[in-house]
Amino acid sequence: MEKLTQTKEEMLDALYTRAEELALLCLKANQEGLVQAHFDMSGHVNTADIKIYGVGAIFEKDFEFPKPIKRLHLELYLNDYLKADSMHWYWEKSMVNSAEMIDYLEELLEAGKKIEHPEQKLREQGAA
Repeated sequence: MEKLTQTKEEMLDALYTRAEELALLCLKANQEGLVQAHFDMSGHVNTADIKIYGVGAIFEKDFEFPKPIKRLHLELYLNDYLKADSMHWYWEKSMVNSAEMIDYLEELLEAGKKIEHPEQKLREQGAA
């Protein structure tokens, strides 16, 4: 078995750096008007939820939310009760998933093409 070379603190620092990068990319995507990118940080449970909706997504009353185009739930903690190899496995999974979302947002920004929400397209077609 390979010896782990990162401490818990180093792994947490890497997760927080990823969260910062995701927040910035969400802000940029919103600023460019390409999507509705939501970055919700819940400090009391150390999690972040990133949800990407197309432009024109409508949020109904009574908390009826449209389905996101892409979503990531990121846990920004590592449980102390886990053994080192399990802790590293959870960390690695979070790093891979967050990297995929970062790649998605970077490609979106590079393409510079607005993504309409699928439900919005259907509404517009019905009105025509």
